[in-house]
Amino acid sequence: MANFPSFTFTAAGRAAITRSLSGKDVDRLIITKCVLGDGVYSGGIEILKAVTSPKMTVTVSEYTDNGDGTSVTRFVYDNASLDVGFTHREMGIYAKNGDSGAELLLCYSNAGNQYSYIKAGTIDSVTKQRKATIPPQTFKFVLATGGSGSVDAVIDPKGYVDIEMLEEHNADPAAHGDKLVNLTTNGNSLRAVKGDGTNVDVVVPYAANATNATNASYTTTQAATDKSTKIASTAFVQTAVANLVSSAPETLDTLNELANALGNDPKFATTVSTQIGQKANKTDVDSQIQKVTTELVAHNSDEHAHTAILNAHNADVNAHSVAFGTVLKKSDITVITGEVANGGTIPLPDGFLESECKWFAGIKHSNVNEWRIDVEEGSRSNLLAPICTLNGRVVTVGTQVAGLDGGSYTENGPLNFGNAWARAFIPGTAWYMCIGIHR
Repeated sequence: MANFPSFTFTAAGRAAITRSLSGKDVDRLIITKCVLGDGVYSGGIEILKAVTSPKMTVTVSEYTDNGDGTSVTRFVYDNASLDVGFTHREMGIYAKNGDSGAELLLCYSNAGNQYSYIKAGTIDSVTKQRKATIPPQTFKFVLATGGSGSVDAVIDPKGYVDIEMLEEHNADPAAHGDKLVNLTTNGNSLRAVKGDGTNVDVVVPYAANATNATNASYTTTQAATDKSTKIASTAFVQTAVANLVSSAPETLDTLNELANALGNDPKFATTVSTQIGQKANKTDVDSQIQKVTTELVAHNSDEHAHTAILNAHNADVNAHSVAFGTVLKKSDITVITGEVANGGTIPLPDGFLESECKWFAGIKHSNVNEWRIDVEEGSRSNLLAPICTLNGRVVTVGTQVAGLDGGSYTENGPLNFGNAWARAFIPGTAWYMCIGIHR
């Protein structure tokens, strides 16, 4: 560890102590911090204003005013916040007069070549936080002021601990002479080995079938009805668990299975009670069923009970759409009629496609005064065949005439076939009807 001599007060530090002797609250001396550094300094401490090469600041952990002109300030630190290790060679105590006073270097000490090394902290691999690699270091700063104005400040060596001190302490065989450092077995006893090398044997009774007291402990199995505070053996616990499970089915013999069966509802009883409370009263339900049954019987016995409903149903244009397919409106159907000459085309209603229409045609009766056919009997044979056919919407209409003997035909004139067979077609006119239906 570093070997620091007693602190030396700076000129500013002595002035601050002198001011504190006034007894006024605004003049009281307040120790604020300790600064550790690695600077080398051999000049006059009285003129120093700060630690020459500061590396770590330590706050006050505890302050005690003994009431006899002495006070003890306790500082505790580790290296958790230290990124880079340093040679601990210098130390400075800072203070101020009153709460609003300016902070100043009160006293200073430098270990010179008798320094120690404070290594850096590290990063915890799990938490990723910085952590200390040395135990907490503690030292006490003792300040004494005399009535004559003399001042003394020292580091209490009993309160200062660093890693080197702990290692030296643990290496001392007598350091833990009366402390337990090991525990072994010795026959039927446990042997406690102390730090000074002496042994203490403790006899531990156990069952006759025990072969190694290190890995087994035994006790008498109590009756299942025993409710005392005696140690419970494995057999006692197994019996208690078996009695608890009893004859429960395999799927309901653990607490987890029971919880799952109850829907993991911690308020299962309340939930069930609430649901039961929301159920209808059986008497009320039976009464309502009887009331509805009576009203239904009376309603059905009335021969006029459903007249209004049936009339409204039948008046609904969509009422029978399922039974009879699509219901057509009057505007969905159009019928046109007229005349069409031989070779003409039956027209379609306006706004209708041919695929939406059906049509037919028939021979129009001729005016006997307009068409004249003279049929002479005797040595001549004449045939007449009225024709009206459709090719799509194209109409062929007229009269097919055939006869034996020579002759001739003139429109609105005589038909003379002569002495041989002859054929002629007389064009006519047809009536037509075309029906269009929008679907």
